[in-house]
Amino acid sequence: MKTRHLIPALCCLTLAHSASAEIPAKLNYQGRVAVQGTNFNGTGQFKFALVVPTGDTSQAAAGYPVLVNGEIVAVALTPSGSGYAPPPAAPPVVTFGGDGTGATGTAVVAPDGSIASITIDQGGTGYNAAVVTIEPPPPNIQYFTSWSNDQTSMSGGEPTSAISIPVANGLYSVQLGDTAAGMVALNPGVFSIAVKLRVWFSDGVNGFQQLTPDQPLSTAPYAFRAIMAEDVPLNSITSDEIAEGAVASANLAPGAVTTTNLAPGAVTATSLAPGAVNGAALSAGAVSSTNLATNAVTADKLANGIISPAKLSSTNAPTNGQYLRFDGTQFAWASAGLSLPFSSGINSASAALDIDNNGSGPAVEAYSGSGDAFSGWVASNGKSAVYGRTTTFGAGQGVYGYGQFFGTGVLGESSAGDGVIGRSSGTLKSGVFGYASGVDSAGVHGASELHHGVYAATGSTNRAAIWAWAPNGAEAI
Repeated sequence: MKTRHLIPALCCLTLAHSASAEIPAKLNYQGRVAVQGTNFNGTGQFKFALVVPTGDTSQAAAGYPVLVNGEIVAVALTPSGSGYAPPPAAPPVVTFGGDGTGATGTAVVAPDGSIASITIDQGGTGYNAAVVTIEPPPPNIQYFTSWSNDQTSMSGGEPTSAISIPVANGLYSVQLGDTAAGMVALNPGVFSIAVKLRVWFSDGVNGFQQLTPDQPLSTAPYAFRAIMAEDVPLNSITSDEIAEGAVASANLAPGAVTTTNLAPGAVTATSLAPGAVNGAALSAGAVSSTNLATNAVTADKLANGIISPAKLSSTNAPTNGQYLRFDGTQFAWASAGLSLPFSSGINSASAALDIDNNGSGPAVEAYSGSGDAFSGWVASNGKSAVYGRTTTFGAGQGVYGYGQFFGTGVLGESSAGDGVIGRSSGTLKSGVFGYASGVDSAGVHGASELHHGVYAATGSTNRAAIWAWAPNGAEAI
């Protein structure tokens, strides 16, 4: 069967739906076919594929002559080539050039399509420099199939299924990618590189034959528009060229708009739907105190335990032992202990101030440069302004006072009662014990304007109310 296959100058895209304004996904193609030189009439069987050449696997052989006394005696092959037709096909032509004459040879083609050797028929004469030329093999172009009518074509091969198309006077027309005709839809991506249309035809008698050559596709009207779009300079389309509402969120790919695409202040609170921005949508450190309005964060917006010591400002962090204290105006860090002068009051049957020291030092120690180091005052009958008690066996003083120079260790003063009362329930211990080491000093000194300066009483039948001792014969009392 002899066929002829032509393509007109225009191959255009047509609308997939008559009411649609979108670019169609079908390619209108017209061609001509003849059988035995006569235009075909009737229903023909066609197969279609869009193919892309990927390379030529054929390789020409190269030969280097071996000269002996001006005669060519052999040809070395490097490389031996590939893609040559083995016998019974005619071998490739071998010619010799150079400064000699008369050399001829014949190429021997191996079954794998390479040149096995060059047989020297005539060695010629007068060769000092010779050149061997071996005819190249026919092209063996490899193809990639980007689309076929049933998507079964591989490497440019013939598809499995055929499409029935009416032919009148050799002319036929088809819409490639027409799913209604039983074809696979066209993907516009196949036209991102140059493709050619390959067609197979059968008249129903002689079987399918590939029509040659493959037909390049001419530019379609919509392709002209695409070329115009590719020629638009970068950033030449601004918001002024885009109609209001033309670009909606459905037209944007996820992540297409980032912060670098937004002008400062472009997104305000009124542009955000309630709850649109949550903690997961904020990067770490994205919101600082400068982004918050005054009093925007209140206690009800803070989760329990959310503020830890690590969240407090390091510039105002407390030192070891400090505590948070309200000074009447604001909270501030304060050092441990009492701030002087200190004054406070309480109404309780328990001690207002109870201090225990289990060590060897005093529980309370007071010092004054010019006044009383410790002063006590009581307004209730039967109570003491200062009351000291010791429970230590054999040692210890309930109240101990020490005065230097003209000071008094313990001074008791009362306008209606006793200034100092001492009581001891221990053996060989005194209710009041005084000791003086200075000249003209008294261990115990009492003075009264209306009553006893020192008054002593004992409940023992054999112990003195007052006991005094003085060394070196001095008077004890």
